Amino acid sequence: MNRLRLCLGTMITAAVLLLCAGAMAEIRINEVMASNGVYQDGHAYDWAELYNDGAEVSLAGWYLSNDPYQPYKWAFPSDTKIAENGYLIVYCAGEGKEPMTDALCTNFKLSADGDTLCLTSPGGESTVLSFGTQFGNVSYGLAGGEYRYLEIATPGSANPIFGFEQRAQQPVIETAAGFYANGVIVHISAADGAEIHYTTDCSTPTRTSPLYTGPISISATTVIRAIACAPDQLCSAVAGATYFINDSSPVPVVSLYTDNAYLFDDSTGVMVKGTGRTPNYMKNLQYPCQLEYFDENGQLGICQMGTFKIAGKTMRTGTQKSLAIYARKAYGSDTFDYPFFEDRDYDGYSAILLRYTNSDFKSTRLRDAALQELAKGLGLYYQAGKVIQVYLNGQYWGHYNLRERANRESLAQWEGITDPEIIDGVDILEATGVLDEYVVYGSNAEWKALVDFCKTHDMNNAADREYLLSQIDVDNWFTHAAYAMIIGNADANNTRYYRFPGGKWKFMVHDLDVGCSNGDDLVVDLYLRRKTDKASSVPHWPITALLEVPEYRDKFLRRLAEVIQTNFLYDTQSEPVLTRWRDQIELVMPRHIAKFKTFPSVSEWKQNVRATMNYTRRRPRMVINWVCQRLHLTRDEREAYFRTTLDLLTLHNEK
Repeated sequence: MNRLRLCLGTMITAAVLLLCAGAMAEIRINEVMASNGVYQDGHAYDWAELYNDGAEVSLAGWYLSNDPYQPYKWAFPSDTKIAENGYLIVYCAGEGKEPMTDALCTNFKLSADGDTLCLTSPGGESTVLSFGTQFGNVSYGLAGGEYRYLEIATPGSANPIFGFEQRAQQPVIETAAGFYANGVIVHISAADGAEIHYTTDCSTPTRTSPLYTGPISISATTVIRAIACAPDQLCSAVAGATYFINDSSPVPVVSLYTDNAYLFDDSTGVMVKGTGRTPNYMKNLQYPCQLEYFDENGQLGICQMGTFKIAGKTMRTGTQKSLAIYARKAYGSDTFDYPFFEDRDYDGYSAILLRYTNSDFKSTRLRDAALQELAKGLGLYYQAGKVIQVYLNGQYWGHYNLRERANRESLAQWEGITDPEIIDGVDILEATGVLDEYVVYGSNAEWKALVDFCKTHDMNNAADREYLLSQIDVDNWFTHAAYAMIIGNADANNTRYYRFPGGKWKFMVHDLDVGCSNGDDLVVDLYLRRKTDKASSVPHWPITALLEVPEYRDKFLRRLAEVIQTNFLYDTQSEPVLTRWRDQIELVMPRHIAKFKTFPSVSEWKQNVRATMNYTRRRPRMVINWVCQRLHLTRDEREAYFRTTLDLLTLHNEK
């Protein structure tokens, strides 16, 4: 039978009573989290907790739904049981979402704007909980016999005795975060009736943290975090501010702070190896953080909560590590709304990347960022970037390059796509040297079918050719091939390409730390090998299949000449870009070297940069020679396609 309780006219809850093994058992919805920001197994799905106050019960034939008019949306697996006086967590993942390991995941989500959760027994009796707007990362559950906001979420264990109907307003740190010569006095205020608790060790403040009783004197670089609390209110969201004392910067600064356990603790910290079999930095750990960005004038641009994790696949063992920072709705917003990059016409980012330059960290520290910028104007997606310095929990952490995070949202912005369903349907693949490409997102099934088609069909047949052209953006593919040959990226395993539903496959520029380091024709070979050859990283089949068609052979050769003329004439194009990156990094290299001992001296670093710059000067002519040999161009054809380009190279690259 149903037992209904009406709470404040907005919430309805019911507990299902049943006779089990001679004892009366009650299963109730005990707690829900509809705006989750805690990551487990790579996911932060919302969840619901059931509690059984009687003997063990089988949930075969039971259902969960977020719609009382459709109570049978999701069925519990037939072997599901809830133990005597036990708790059961069900994750509300959504339709088609990846399930968590060894967890129950529904085909519906919960809305933080308010929703309904319906638990239905085999007899059709329902438990219904309706709830209003939820705070990010705050659970809602039974406390003292009523549903309230809970200050500490307790999935899988007893709820706290007390809950809250309201939340305190966030305190205001009135003294501006930023750079001060000798010291600063920090003032914090809160609404009437609230008290302020704060920390100076970057930990998240709680009701037991030090009580703010007056201005705080700061004499060394320090992060202050603060919350407002009242006896009858949930504690507020966290305010934060970094104060740099006698610690100015010639370039923009990112201050990232979080609980120390998330960074350096042997059990949980992502920046250390830890004590387990798998290093902490190789685990898919994602934690909350607070991010501040200060521009080149030292002015605070943005201060926002989000989450962070280690980025990249292999270069994680050093002291510095690349960090991906994500805007999350559970922490306030799902975008960082700030114009980080001048060469983008949008100023909202789902994620940004603090890139420590990975395998280039002991060479130039600029190759990936600067070489990607050399793709500007070619129609290829590339990651915007700028030179920054980073502080982790108030500690100077050296030179990084701030980058746009390459993901489905940034690709959609580049393409001008706003439909969430289309964005969610993107396929992003990365070549790994075999046909089974690494699936970054989505599926590679249709791509593999296209590869087989290219191998077995003659593109001189108009129908076959038109089909291939309907699947790939040929201008993009030819442009990327020309660009990749010129920069000579020896680590071509990092080649990525993507397709949105209804669109065509396109390349994206990705991970060029080993660019400008291969002096032979390897990269040319990777793109121009025969269509029946096995791939070595680069998915060459559509390109070389089309090169069998005279019209598209002509198109590729003309595009190679255009790319060199528009982007790789040294003194007017590549040299200014590389010089600007070099000059910006040089401003911070002495301090960086002193911290990390990456190079013996600044002069050795500059020597590495000169080698890269010289590479971009010499490489275009070499590529022309190799392509002419590979495609068996006659002397007259070479003159027709490349005479103007070669003359320009003599003028701009070889004087």
